[in-house]
Amino acid sequence: MANYLRLWTTDLTEGHGSRFDELAATHSVPLFRSLPGCLGAVFARSETKGYVLTAWADVATADEASKTPAYREAVQFIAKSGVMTGQQSLEPLTICGSFSSAASVFCG
Repeated sequence: MANYLRLWTTDLTEGHGSRFDELAATHSVPLFRSLPGCLGAVFARSETKGYVLTAWADVATADEASKTPAYREAVQFIAKSGVMTGQQSLEPLTICGSFSSAASVFCG
């Protein structure tokens, strides 16, 4: 079980919600699947904000992953896509409990 989460949030450029979905599927999912220590990711959005919640084995693996060339290239590609506007934030979270009655809640 993961004991460390990161919640990344960004403002979305108006009308770019479907592009956020596309980039998650084509760039972010493959990236996070390839990173050692990444246990999963959830991508969500409203009309104005995008969210990525990643689960990690520990803080060190998350920190190391963000330094890899693949991670940096993906971040640069998404930044240049025009889907984001305004500020982005990254919030580290420690898991203090969890519940899910169905795996499909978190796996699309």
